[in-house]
Amino acid sequence: MSGRRFDTIDDYERHLAAGYGQGEGMSFKPWLTVRDVPAPGRTHKIFSTLCGREHQLLSDFAAEYFLITLYSAAATLESPGVVDIRETYVVPLVDSLTIAQALGLQHPKNSATKLPDVLWTSFLITTRDATGTLALHPRSAIASIHAKTSGWRALMVRLEIIRVFWAEKGLTWKLITRNEVNQQLYDNLRNFYEAAAMTEIVNDLVGQELLIADARNFDWTVKPVNENLRGASERIGRTFEHTVSLFKFLAWSKVIVWSIHTHRFHPSEPLPAQPVIAEKLPTGSHS
Repeated sequence: MSGRRFDTIDDYERHLAAGYGQGEGMSFKPWLTVRDVPAPGRTHKIFSTLCGREHQLLSDFAAEYFLITLYSAAATLESPGVVDIRETYVVPLVDSLTIAQALGLQHPKNSATKLPDVLWTSFLITTRDATGTLALHPRSAIASIHAKTSGWRALMVRLEIIRVFWAEKGLTWKLITRNEVNQQLYDNLRNFYEAAAMTEIVNDLVGQELLIADARNFDWTVKPVNENLRGASERIGRTFEHTVSLFKFLAWSKVIVWSIHTHRFHPSEPLPAQPVIAEKLPTGSHS
């Protein structure tokens, strides 16, 4: 199916009136969906119970950064962490045009229609600290930027307008490139998140508690993970496949913690070190 049209100012105003690029939590509607992006490259749709909706991610790198950010939502009781992630958050055209004029910059235009391009921020992340205070963090996620590539100067204009837009709101915008993303961590999280998105695993609180208790007796650094989990499945009364998913969910939720930032997880191998196992499931771990 084809995406929405962005050929006229009327198109822009209609999409804005429909709430695209606005809202928060479950009600947020990203400015662009995967259907709206015909450019080559892969797009991703990832559901998160944190926000209660499917996230529209327009590139592999956006998916990487999103998953790592979502992982930080599975925080400890003392540090609740991320509570909302909004992708392709729109910069109102009236604001971007005003900023471009004030800076003496030529506002980006659509190459086909020659109309002003609507700018957006890759992610607007909301965090809550231990005192309950909320904070907003605008981020533009671009895998790599090289000054010698075509379109570099136009990209810099876009980013500067976006930076100023957020600065005027008292917020610190940051550019995120692949240098700021831990690929090893992402590879592990992509594996674990499959379980974190499974309703039957998320809702099996009894199974999670039973596996937490049983896992304290595992030979983590001697036996392969799957061998430990096969024995656990018999003791906790779950299938092996279900138990593996419970384990991945607990790893995602930071209930079972080891060096996933630096070591590749492989179920046919022992863990590189004895993991730290939480005493109980943290509030909000089902993210």
